[in-house]
Parts: sequence; C-alpha cells; structure tokens
Amino acid sequence: MADVLRTLGLGGDKDLAAGCVRALGVDGVAVSLLLDDGPLVEPLWCYPESSARFEELQYTFGEGPGPEAVRTGVVVLEPDLERVRPERWPALLPAALDTPVRGVFCFPLGIGAMRLGVLTVVRHDTHGLSRQQISDALALTAALTAAFLNEQGTRAAAGRTAVSPPSEAHRAVVHQATGMISVQLGVELAEALVRQRADPERGRGGRGGQETPAEIFVEVADSLIDDFDVIDLLQRLSSRCVELLDVDAAGIMLADEHGELQIMAASDEHTRLLELLAVQHDQGPCVECYGTGRATPNIDLTDDAAAATWPRFTAQARATGYVTTHALPLRLRDRVVGALNLFQNAPHRLGEGELALAQALADVATIAILQQRTLEQSHVETSRLQAALTSRVLIEQVKGVLAERWGTSVDDAFEAFRAYARSHRLRLADFAAEIIGGGFDTALIPAPTPSA
Repeated sequence: MADVLRTLGLGGDKDLAAGCVRALGVDGVAVSLLLDDGPLVEPLWCYPESSARFEELQYTFGEGPGPEAVRTGVVVLEPDLERVRPERWPALLPAALDTPVRGVFCFPLGIGAMRLGVLTVVRHDTHGLSRQQISDALALTAALTAAFLNEQGTRAAAGRTAVSPPSEAHRAVVHQATGMISVQLGVELAEALVRQRADPERGRGGRGGQETPAEIFVEVADSLIDDFDVIDLLQRLSSRCVELLDVDAAGIMLADEHGELQIMAASDEHTRLLELLAVQHDQGPCVECYGTGRATPNIDLTDDAAAATWPRFTAQARATGYVTTHALPLRLRDRVVGALNLFQNAPHRLGEGELALAQALADVATIAILQQRTLEQSHVETSRLQAALTSRVLIEQVKGVLAERWGTSVDDAFEAFRAYARSHRLRLADFAAEIIGGGFDTALIPAPTPSA
C-alpha cells in the first residue's frame, strides 16, 4: 500500500488501479466521482474488466453500494451479493450476479457533509475483507480525499492530472467529473483533480518507524467523525512528524481572528519549545509561510541571513539547540489557516520525499481543522478556530495548575491530564474548562511518576 500511495504522489500512473488491486489483495478496484449533488457517481478509473462492468451497472441503474456509500457517508460492506435483500437494489442485483463480482466493499470519499465520490473494492468470492485489508482501503480513501482537496493546480494546469483514467474510453468521464467537483468546491477546472504529496518510504526510515504514513491516514480517517477532539488529533499529528521524519520537534501554529499565529499543538510540552513557537506571533518562518502560503524548508539557523531576517526567533532557536527549521503551510487551495514548524538539532537537509510527507501531514492537519465547520460558511470558521485557540489557553493553565500541585514538570502534568481525559472519554478542552472552573477535583487524576 505504501507503493500505491507513492504512485498517487507521482501522479498519472496508468497502472494505478492495478496497483491498488495488488496492494489490497482483492479482485478489483474502482474510483468514481460524484455527479452533481445527486446519488450518481461516474467512474474515474477501474481495474479489471469485472470491476469496470460493476461500476457501469451502478451508474446505469443509479443504485448499489457505491451510490449508497456516497449518499450516507458510511462504509458499505457486502461480502455476498446473493445474500442481499432483493428490494435493497432491485435493478442492480440481477444484473450484477451475471458478472464475476460476488463481494463489494465501498468507502466514501469526502469530509463531513461534503461528498466527493467512492472507492469500490470487489471480490470474486465471498470471503470478505480482513481487518488489514479494510485498514489499507481506509488509508487509500484518506489519501485520495486529501489529494482531491489539496491541489496546487500546477500539474493540472499543464494538462496533466494526478489520477488518470486507465483508458481512452473514460477520458470524457474524467472531464465531466472534473466539472462537477469544480462546481462543488468552487475552484477552477485546473484545480479539480489533485495530487497526494506523501512519500510513504519515510515510514520505513523515520525515527524508529513506529507507524507508516498509511497507518497515520487510517488513524486520521478513524478520528474524523462528527464529534472528534481536534486538539488531541493535532497533538498526535505533531508527535507523528517526529516519528516519521528526521526532525527533533514539531509544532502546529494556527492563525487567530486577528491573523496572528498562536500555538495549537507541539510534539512535546517543554517550555523552551513552546516559547520558541510563541515568539513567532509576529516574526519567524511560520509567519512568512502563513503570509505567502508557500513552504520555507531547510532554513539554516546558523546562517547570518536567518539572524538578519528573524533576529529574535533565530537567537532563541539557537539557544534552544536547533540549527535547522522548516515551515509548511496548513492550506486548503488558496485558504491558509496556519503553519507546521519542524526543528532539527543537526544540520541535515530534508529531501524532496521527506518534505512531501511533511506537507501531507500538514494537509491532514488542515483537514482536521476545517472538519469543524461547514466549508461553505466561512463566517463560522473564524469563531470555531478562535474557540479552539481559547481551549488551548485553558489547557496551558491546567498544565500549570497540575504541575504546581504535583511538583512535577508541565510535560508530565500534561501527559497525566491527557491520559485521564482519554480513559474517561473526555474532550481535552471541556475537561480543562471544568478544572479551571473548579468543577472537578484534580485529586482524582493519578499523579505522574517523577521523571528520572
């Protein structure tokens, strides 16, 4: 699956569908895009012929597991079509049973109420999908969704699409589906089909290799439910940056209602890192990255040019022990909501693959943030982002309260606070507000073991 995700990043591979079939260990795969706002989806690419035939039947009859998954936003798993109630898909089932397809598994592409299309996986037997196959399919779904939502337009503007149809017969379909997505997302036609920038090979060579990029996408896909904890998710993503990339620290900065960057999450809660992020409210690589919407990678903090450009930031970064930094935008098309900041203690440049993966993680963070509001209602976005920033302030206050009471570091205090919230299924922001408001007895939280 890592190889397939890398193919998405390269774009235009005519064997992409066949690669998905091999990676998932199934008999067929198809990706279809939503047609207008109705239940119909039109095939983008399919492999092999049996999968293409099944997609054609769904499109012809306007019913089936694919349209159902798009309509409901819920994964549809049917390992045996012969056992499906006839009244569920009365037109499709008789025709489908004349094909080799016996099991169908559909994974909707989209975020929240926005639907983009569907990934359809088929089997020629009734064995169903294993847990690993479902996880891999979810990883591919998350990667495709991120790809469709984060195009810069350069490849498409040059006449090349990131995800290409496997045959000339489907080129008209691609153009039609591109038009539909252009209307749905309010973007130019050149921006409708997009690329996934991650290089999954870094999952094998990163810091310890705890998780692969595919597993991260699965984790995010599982987290993006109607009521998820955005702060906790971003905290995990910042930690994943350190695990997957050759960096020593990471922080996520978010713009407040005045356009100033504030700390949203960090890979650790040590005071020196938080102070370094905080100094960037008016200067630093993240401020420049947020203003331009462009990444500023491989910044040598020992260079006099960096000191001249960002004197306070550079001096504090050097004092903290960092010699290289990178800033990547949290961006959805032309909208920039913040920046991802990476730090290194050693003068090692990140290569194109590492930076591609870093940008993919930044894209995932953007999706998580924008999941909290309706995409079409921009006035809601500002208030919710401000609420998230306010929540972070409460969490910082709780860290100080607990650290003082326990006589421990704020980092250990945060881990104990977070562990208790998770074990009791409490949202971090709500739990922090209850503690600050005096409505919770902090003696109920197990104190952390003192660090050695």
